[in-house]
Amino acid sequence: MNYKYANVASILSLIGGIISLVILSLMAVGGTFEYIEGGAQIMDLFILIMLVSVPLIQGILGIIFSRKIKSYPTKSKGIILIIIGILSLLFLYGILFIISGIFTILSLED
Repeated sequence: MNYKYANVASILSLIGGIISLVILSLMAVGGTFEYIEGGAQIMDLFILIMLVSVPLIQGILGIIFSRKIKSYPTKSKGIILIIIGILSLLFLYGILFIISGIFTILSLED
């Protein structure tokens, strides 16, 4: 097991998770201001909640996997990170998750 790759994957996953949560907070603040000003309808809030839930889940998974990869990297964790990265390419922090997943899989090579 190559711990150098595992450490890089852990750091990239942590950075991706933090960026995801920052984007989440910006989206939530923007939606709150829109609702306070009275311009938002119920459907707008529903769409905002759906959009906010995706970065929340990705951010939490990124932070959890950053801890788990450092202690014990597995192929399944790498594949999950790659899938999370593909789903979040719109926000560009998905690239960090994809690279982290690749490094997680590479850390298993001897």
